[in-house]
Amino acid sequence: MSRALGQILRDGKQRPYVLERTTIARKLVPEISRVDDPKRPAVSRWQIKLPQPGLPVTRLTCTTTTPLFRRPSSLFEEPADERGEKYHRELGAASWVRTPPATREVLELTINSTPLTDTLWLEIENGDNSAIQLADFQFYYPVMRLLFKAPGAPQTYLYYGNRRASFPQYDLDLIAPQLLAEEKSPATLGAAEPLKKTSWGGAEQTTPTGNAIFWVVLGAVVIILLVVIVRLLPKTPPAG
Repeated sequence: MSRALGQILRDGKQRPYVLERTTIARKLVPEISRVDDPKRPAVSRWQIKLPQPGLPVTRLTCTTTTPLFRRPSSLFEEPADERGEKYHRELGAASWVRTPPATREVLELTINSTPLTDTLWLEIENGDNSAIQLADFQFYYPVMRLLFKAPGAPQTYLYYGNRRASFPQYDLDLIAPQLLAEEKSPATLGAAEPLKKTSWGGAEQTTPTGNAIFWVVLGAVVIILLVVIVRLLPKTPPAG
């Protein structure tokens, strides 16, 4: 389970749960746009937009009608660090090959790291060859279930998205097989309510914009203090 998944709370208290890993994989269709770089004519480049950041996608597939090729492909993103500067983060790579009389049109790339952002980039090195044509982009993600016991009231809340949250450990895991075999009732999620100011541990969440504002304010305070100190210093009498 990703560390982005956090806590189940009811009446302000943590509820224990068991994570059921399934063999089910579901797919989603992202937004795709071709964004070749004129300075790199030998590289084909696509921008891929996911519905939201941090989705635990594990596989990318697409189709092609190009009959003969061998191309190295790379999937990456450009998240921002603590200073707000973007950096290259590779998510997966593959060598796509197709030779006649192969009829398989699906190309596949395994994603080794969970994306941090919602914008990914796919690059293909063409060398001196013509660019291959790609279509029908699809991502796949695993289905997991959270099993817990809770009455209808008060409401139960699922908190997620905090990558600093640790994976909870429960004695309930000792009887996980029995719980997995019990009859279950599906829970329905309500609308998501993003938490902006504080994390679950009470620490204030920072963003690149928030960091910039902090340093600007700090710089202004330092300047004001220096001006006050200069004014408080005794003036040196003129010589002579």
